[in-house]
Amino acid sequence: MLLATLVSATSCALVTEQPSESGLSVAEQKLIGGVPLKSRLADAVGALGVYDPESTEENRGFFPVCTASLISRRSVLTAKHCIALVEDGFSLAFGIGFDGNDPREVVPIVAVEGAPGDEGGLSGFGRDVGVARLERRVSGIEPLAIGTLRDRDVGKTFVMMGYGDQDDGGPTGTRHVGLGELRAREGKILQLVYDTFEEFYEAHIGEPPPSDCTCVGGESEACVLTCELRAEYEETELEKGYEVLVNGTPGNAELCFGDSGGPLIGLRDGRLAVLGLALLSFGDGSGSCHDSKGAVYASFGPEVLRFIKDAR
Repeated sequence: MLLATLVSATSCALVTEQPSESGLSVAEQKLIGGVPLKSRLADAVGALGVYDPESTEENRGFFPVCTASLISRRSVLTAKHCIALVEDGFSLAFGIGFDGNDPREVVPIVAVEGAPGDEGGLSGFGRDVGVARLERRVSGIEPLAIGTLRDRDVGKTFVMMGYGDQDDGGPTGTRHVGLGELRAREGKILQLVYDTFEEFYEAHIGEPPPSDCTCVGGESEACVLTCELRAEYEETELEKGYEVLVNGTPGNAELCFGDSGGPLIGLRDGRLAVLGLALLSFGDGSGSCHDSKGAVYASFGPEVLRFIKDAR
């Protein structure tokens, strides 16, 4: 099985032999966000998009905005910030098939529910996990299992999937797959991503920080932002059990726009399982997804795991 082979890979050796249409090997392509995955064996991962309930078009005006995973015949799992579009008056649907711009099947979503805990979190949505209920059962596709990440998984390679941009300003909305290394399950996230405060500051502000800010009180107005950012750099942590750091390492895929809610996939008890959901990535200030320094995924601590099992 194609996905199972990818999940069990611990190096590029298992996927470098197959050339793509562009002439690049899989290993080369995943440096720019992954490779196309057209097989229907992967259809449990689809596009989450907005659609027009009144449309008479075959795909009902479907437009992909995020990624979601089928976890039962009637429900999909995605990021809470993706299903929040319902609050803005949008109608959501699950698009099945490789091309989210022209899905083979569009299944309307009739109800959404977010995991408990709406405050904080690195994405600003608390525990950023959501379940969407489908209008009807989906047949012919095996739903994915749900699993958890463990301390011993740090340093291991998993599969990332999403419908986001494959290149800066390039094509988007088709299913791609790449490999991702689990770097950390806890710790001060900004210090894990950026080696120094100066690197963090320059990535966000576009210039080096002032050299005369001591951040010990009585600072000038010009130093207020610098001191606020320093506090953020020194204090912001992953919520253990509920957030993890993936990638930012050479040779692995990175997230881009449209990949939110996409699964981090591994094997659990012999089944393909969703172990995390894509939330956000950190850059170097260039605005390019090529230069991502790592991504945050939601993981399924006890409260979220219980929510998912109840909601699906």
